[in-house]
Amino acid sequence: MTMRPSNPSVQPFPGGGPTVYTRRRAREPEPREAHAGIVQLLPVLVLVLLSMMSGFFISEPVFSLTPSSKYPVARETVNLKTYRYLDFVIVYKLPFIIPGLDVTDENGKIIGKSQLAPVKGISQVVTSRIVMCAPGMLLLPVIMERLEPKPWMQRIRWAHIGIQTAIVGMFLTFMVPTACAIFPQRCKISIDTIQRFEKDRYEEIVKNTDGKPPQYVYFNKGL
Repeated sequence: MTMRPSNPSVQPFPGGGPTVYTRRRAREPEPREAHAGIVQLLPVLVLVLLSMMSGFFISEPVFSLTPSSKYPVARETVNLKTYRYLDFVIVYKLPFIIPGLDVTDENGKIIGKSQLAPVKGISQVVTSRIVMCAPGMLLLPVIMERLEPKPWMQRIRWAHIGIQTAIVGMFLTFMVPTACAIFPQRCKISIDTIQRFEKDRYEEIVKNTDGKPPQYVYFNKGL
């Protein structure tokens, strides 16, 4: 007489003869690649690289007929009374670059203008903002790749977005003051640099300082 096992995970050996029972093994989790997070970032990095390269070969229009995130600033034409939507950089940054920024001496007295000042200031601001965002963008995928296989993380899948937001917030808490401290708020340019690249501005500074220009001129780079 053959007895059927009460445990469904125990199965009898097929065929005649004595009954042999086997126990099923629990399914082992599939191994995860250590660099899976970096591999997932590759398409994003390729898209960023292609978008940066396209800027060197394709010139974008300075205005658009319809508003968008790229062209948010509306300006009315004089003759046709129609609206053109301009780039934010053209409206708010370019007017500072073309005429130049006011530069001062050590005592804060305005002694002239320089087009190199806004170029240097904008480049430093862009660098600071990239440093500010870099840890959250680069380290967050690696951290989540290590945390997601944990059993407690599998039980709270609904909270993954909140956890990622909290991690980015912690990064920004430390990186915002760090990025702002990389470059001083009051930047300086050597008078020799202005003499080499902006001779007319250099002559104006010499005239305003009675022929005794300072070694460095200063300006506020902004945020």
